[in-house]
Amino acid sequence: MDMQQIESATRTAWPALEEVELEGGMLRYASGAGRRSNTLVPNVEMPSCPQKLLRAAEVYYRSKGQPAVVKVLTGANEQPCFSNLDSLLAQEQYQKESPTAVLALRLRNYFSMESPLLENNLEISAKEDWVRAWSELRELDPKNKSVHCQLVAKMTGEAYCLILKDALGKACATGMAVANQGVLGIFGIATAKEYQGLGLATELLSGLLNYGIDRGSEFAYLQVEKDNSPALALYRKFGFEQLYSYWYRVKELEVGAP
Repeated sequence: MDMQQIESATRTAWPALEEVELEGGMLRYASGAGRRSNTLVPNVEMPSCPQKLLRAAEVYYRSKGQPAVVKVLTGANEQPCFSNLDSLLAQEQYQKESPTAVLALRLRNYFSMESPLLENNLEISAKEDWVRAWSELRELDPKNKSVHCQLVAKMTGEAYCLILKDALGKACATGMAVANQGVLGIFGIATAKEYQGLGLATELLSGLLNYGIDRGSEFAYLQVEKDNSPALALYRKFGFEQLYSYWYRVKELEVGAP
């Protein structure tokens, strides 16, 4: 599995409300609810004129009343065009945010990890119920909840939504997998602060990966911010390895500017 395959799978597994295809990239928009669906995603093979692409992105996001956000890819076999794009964005006063690692696992190499015996109930949930629980655990802006519900409703592939609840029925951890064309995307792993360190994420991830195997998925992938050391350690124990990384470049846009 390579960068291009994962980028394509991610875009369909976690959609946007609106997408505009340009020569050299894709503009994504979802009312500002998260960077993943509100960013310019350059093609893996970058165009020869990133300035033109950048100007088009700024016009588009200014019309939406939100900052311009550009996703910058990098990897072991980094193409010079990505470095050139990042240098251009830095010169244009775009701020670097959220360095993120993209990890992948060949599921035939997957080995199950045992979790502590917990008095919790692992439930398969409807998408809207999952969004509600995930949003609360992540303490996301409540006004974005309806947008996230629209996004998960548009997902391409089979979505498997898990909520781990305590004995009182309160959500204490969430996770979701999207299976599509032999690839399993892992999203929304979140644990309530008071339940962290108890092995809940291990239990959830095991369930999601087993779901992918049952559906015939060959690979699993996920994204995690590089400063999230506990999550990185967990995923590596399962056998996930980093394929490449990315970060965002963000710039506030003046209203009414050309």
